[in-house]
Amino acid sequence: MPKDKSKIKNKEISKPVIGETKKAVSLQSSFSFFLTEFRKCIDDIQKDNLTKVRELTSKKISDILEESGFGNSHKVIFLIQDSDYDIASNTLDDIYSAVKRGEKGKDILMILNSPGGYIGPAYFISTCCKEYSNLFCVSIPRRAKSAATLIALGADQIHMGSITELGPIDPQIRKLPALALGEAVEFIASISEKYPGSSDMFARFLSLDLDLQNLGHTRRIADSAVDYATRLLGTKKLPKSAKSIGQHLVTGYKDHGFVIDKREAELILGEAMIKSNTLEYELADRIYKLIEEVKLALWVVTKNNYSVNFVGDLNAIWFVRKEDN
Repeated sequence: MPKDKSKIKNKEISKPVIGETKKAVSLQSSFSFFLTEFRKCIDDIQKDNLTKVRELTSKKISDILEESGFGNSHKVIFLIQDSDYDIASNTLDDIYSAVKRGEKGKDILMILNSPGGYIGPAYFISTCCKEYSNLFCVSIPRRAKSAATLIALGADQIHMGSITELGPIDPQIRKLPALALGEAVEFIASISEKYPGSSDMFARFLSLDLDLQNLGHTRRIADSAVDYATRLLGTKKLPKSAKSIGQHLVTGYKDHGFVIDKREAELILGEAMIKSNTLEYELADRIYKLIEEVKLALWVVTKNNYSVNFVGDLNAIWFVRKEDN
């Protein structure tokens, strides 16, 4: 990848800088490298001493950053999590520590790939990245769902690719959509209205099974999600008002896992925010694929699956062996 600073500053390109053939060769050589190195320290890895794994992975990512030019022009931070991990208060602490280190006001590029988590820490992650940067960008190699989408809303630019997805930000209670509880009660009420004889049965059922405090809480936390989104979108140049976009992202989708691809994201948030197939996206894609190669190499040498929790700077990458294989 060329280090032309004018191209890095421009940040929008019509085609990926790295050709498909070059990427395929790079990935194969990375996998072979990790496979060879991990076999050398197999005893330590089997004892869950993954120090060498972390060091080798960090070094390879550092090389990618140096090659791309972003390692010098930006403060690059990482929030890459498998589904075993949530965005939580400790995630916020790690990101806050990372953005405070070094020069304040430098452009921040966050490589973001997460299934989501708690909306409070996600809101603070986004605001502190904006506070400590001149330009705050997120680049999403695959997915930034739920609370991770909320983080992206605070960015000046969101860099996406053909298989990148955002998602609705409707809150969850016990892994179920919070708003679905209220909709379920409305559905039961409609049945009772249609069949009056069933009303007593439903009333007894609800009195035994439904916590009215939870019912009220679901509406309040949904409203909070709209408010957080509205604050993060602020005075950005948007196709519609920040409030209406926040409302749409909370209540406009029936499924919490609904895929918001780059085309729909551009319709919702506009061309000023959504950038496609840029240098930033190519960087995130290379790093994501490299981490997947590490996990594959670990499986080949140990026959164990590993998850990643990479939050903060280059020294904050952790691979953890999964108990269920």
